Amino acid sequence: MSTIIINNTLINKTKLLLLIAKGKKLQAIKSVRDQLNIGLKESKDIVDRLTNNPDYFDGKPNFISTDLSSPLIPEDFSQFQKKGNHIIDDPSKTKNYVILILLISLITMMVLYIQK
Repeated sequence: MSTIIINNTLINKTKLLLLIAKGKKLQAIKSVRDQLNIGLKESKDIVDRLTNNPDYFDGKPNFISTDLSSPLIPEDFSQFQKKGNHIIDDPSKTKNYVILILLISLITMMVLYIQK
């Protein structure tokens, strides 16, 4: 049985690689998540790394950051809108930036033309 150490927890690498080989990546992700008590993304990253390189975690203990002290989504939602399941920037801001860039470009071209 092959094992790896992640966050000071011994993980059965053979079991994970077997699940991956059988096409059961979701089960492997759930197993990692349950054993390490980490988030879904971190668990998926571990399984993806093992999928791409089965020896990725070998050789020394590994630590996966689980620091959630800083929010991933801003607390002030007034500057964002939701589209489906995605939070996106306010499109009017993007429009304003494009107009600003066009105005700067136009002024620059006019200055260069006048200097000739």
